[in-house]
Amino acid sequence: MQEEHHRNVRFTQDPSLEREVLDRLRDKYLTTKPHPHLTELLYCLTRAWYDQRRPLPPSDQELMYFAIGFGLEAVILRVEGERDIESTQVDGVWLTLDYIDLYGQGADLKSTRMYPDPMTGEPKRGWPENWHKQFMAYARLLGSTNFGVVVMYLVPAKLVAGVLSYSKQDMDDNWEWVLDRAGELQMFLDAGEPPPPFATNAAWECKNCRYRMRCEVLKGT
Repeated sequence: MQEEHHRNVRFTQDPSLEREVLDRLRDKYLTTKPHPHLTELLYCLTRAWYDQRRPLPPSDQELMYFAIGFGLEAVILRVEGERDIESTQVDGVWLTLDYIDLYGQGADLKSTRMYPDPMTGEPKRGWPENWHKQFMAYARLLGSTNFGVVVMYLVPAKLVAGVLSYSKQDMDDNWEWVLDRAGELQMFLDAGEPPPPFATNAAWECKNCRYRMRCEVLKGT
């Protein structure tokens, strides 16, 4: 067997090549969605307001997270020649499903750095609440109380798929919450002022948020 020798190999980082690839990612990331979209209502409304009124470009870290999800979705869920699922408006809120199988069962793909429970395949620390809110809204759109989820655990690499079942009451309560969020966001958009900082989000959302400095300045005034 021929041995490989790499004693004379040298690696030189190329910032211009990195920037070219990141710029391509940014072009894909900045694809506009109809407003208000379910995904913006599930997270910080202050961020959603800035995205609409005074946007900043996504950070390189955000682009990395986006690339992982975007790439996995293209490989796992998309079939060549198949049309993308179009967004649907319900009660003034837009929803965009990832995938609908042959039996009409909706499903969403999630990539995560969480760890799976070896016995159940579920996230060890439980399903994120925002996932539940998103899945219940999608299930409601399809007239079902069930919704599929495909979880791609990144470390260790493992794919788990299954169906989550919800009660109709939980789904109705969830949709009322979504509509309340949509109304709150629109109120601040109409007023021309962002929602109060750190008031409409979970604490973990601030960690890599590109608007964090703005919120800290507003909070300190």
